Amino acid sequence: MTQPLPAAPALAPGTFKTHRFSSPAGERAYKLYVPRTGHRAALPLVVMLHGCTQSANDFATATRMNRLADMHGFLVVYPKQSAYANMARCWNWFNPPDPGHEAGEPALIAGIVRKVVRNQHANPRRVFIVGLSAGAAMAVVMGEAYPTLFAGVGAHSGLAYGSANDLLSALAAMKGRPHRPQRATQPMPTIVFHGDRDRTVCLIPSSAHGTNPASAQMVGMDVVVVNCDAHGNVDVADLRSKAEKHSANLAALMVTYPSTHGVFEEAISEICAIVHQHGGQVYLDGANMNAQVGLSRPGDYGADVSHLNLHKTFCIPHGGGGPGMGPICCASHLVPFLPGHPVIKTGGAHAIGPISAAPWGSASILTISYAYIAMMGPDGLRRATQVAIANANYVAKRLQPHFPVLYTGQNGMVAHECIVDVRQLKASSGVEVGDIAKRLMDYGFHAPTMSFPVAGTMMIEPTESESQAELDRFCEALIAIRQEIREIEQGKLDKQDNPLKNAPHTAAMVTAAEWPHGYSRERAAFPAPWTKEHKFWPPIRRVNDVHGDRNLVCACPPIEAYA
Repeated sequence: MTQPLPAAPALAPGTFKTHRFSSPAGERAYKLYVPRTGHRAALPLVVMLHGCTQSANDFATATRMNRLADMHGFLVVYPKQSAYANMARCWNWFNPPDPGHEAGEPALIAGIVRKVVRNQHANPRRVFIVGLSAGAAMAVVMGEAYPTLFAGVGAHSGLAYGSANDLLSALAAMKGRPHRPQRATQPMPTIVFHGDRDRTVCLIPSSAHGTNPASAQMVGMDVVVVNCDAHGNVDVADLRSKAEKHSANLAALMVTYPSTHGVFEEAISEICAIVHQHGGQVYLDGANMNAQVGLSRPGDYGADVSHLNLHKTFCIPHGGGGPGMGPICCASHLVPFLPGHPVIKTGGAHAIGPISAAPWGSASILTISYAYIAMMGPDGLRRATQVAIANANYVAKRLQPHFPVLYTGQNGMVAHECIVDVRQLKASSGVEVGDIAKRLMDYGFHAPTMSFPVAGTMMIEPTESESQAELDRFCEALIAIRQEIREIEQGKLDKQDNPLKNAPHTAAMVTAAEWPHGYSRERAAFPAPWTKEHKFWPPIRRVNDVHGDRNLVCACPPIEAYA
């Protein structure tokens, strides 16, 4: 490969095209790069197996292999793993090929290689296969299964041959608990890149949103949970201890500010400094930017990168594409690594692969936020932040005589939301947070977030969009529900047959010929004066809360599961 190429009359531009391969083993797409060369002799071939969640374009962009192909004169083929074969587009390296049978993904990859060698008149004695992560593990498998097809193997951050033989053992192997690797039976020149000093530890406070540890694990990081104190703040002593323990491998801290506990992290600058001291970067989850805009900036207290939400803060409805379409802001030292794009020039000098199909995100979503920001202006945005914080504290103060507010700052104030603790009511009345949520429907309200971030509680986040009159109506509904619970505690209402356990009350229920309950139809259907003026009738009663109407189950583990 290092020998000089024969002279050619002219250089033609390289081509990078998608092809498909089909065989009895299945079907896969692949991309083939034919280099920018007029050389007609048989060219070497490099087979590139991408890592999990990557595409052929991602791998080509990140490795710059096509550019090297132009410089040195070789073909490059990028087999594409299908999401149907693996949801994360990982090569299923842990399913070893059946000896003597052309089956499975190894047979598909081998078939692609043979097709390219044949159609491109490549040098069959100079075919090399390389891979990253799961692709590296598969490259090692290919070297063992097809020793006559490949001249050498390159493995970057992969696993040894035979480290796993099914999905469960593969997951264990990727966690550092592999099977005893098998000794390869076929001699094969192999180069391995696998550092043991990689920064893979991500510190995440227990107050974090569940998407934080999930995201960290998706990219192969080891999650270490940091405790919080009695006020809901990050326990700085615990953070310092764990940062020191994992100093050599500390990659990042993912922190939500203000936290999902509804408090401003009072030591946020110190928290960022501790992580930087040990070589890590700070990712600030900007899900709660509606409590910061116009008042503070993440960069000022030490965040290196922040994903700003568009829902809540910049006018996008929840579920309307806002969280996923939010802009990502970074400090100057990370600018060279901003995401690139295969079609439109974006990103920095060392850009990672694209994170969005569109080079600048969704135009249909971002224009809404742009119009909102332009109309509000700096003063309006600051005012919105102030009102959002004021509304949350107004609700907290009105409800505090009736329900404990779980976390507050040193001055007894909350940030953008408050957590109402109803756990103690189960012992005294049998009422749980789900009962309160269902009863709120009778009062005309959809319940706020339940059991997050603390199980058995209710998180209330009014934002700036609610008027005082509407906040009062909501608070009065919860206060009235607390009085109903009090009547259960006093024995005036039955523990099982009461307005909360039977909520919500549908029109069909309250107009039925029979009324078997120990409280009136009027109390069931019209518990507050405003419900007589305008009534929202829930269309159905309860479903099985755990299984749901279609047996759907939330698979999001609690943050403690990552410890």
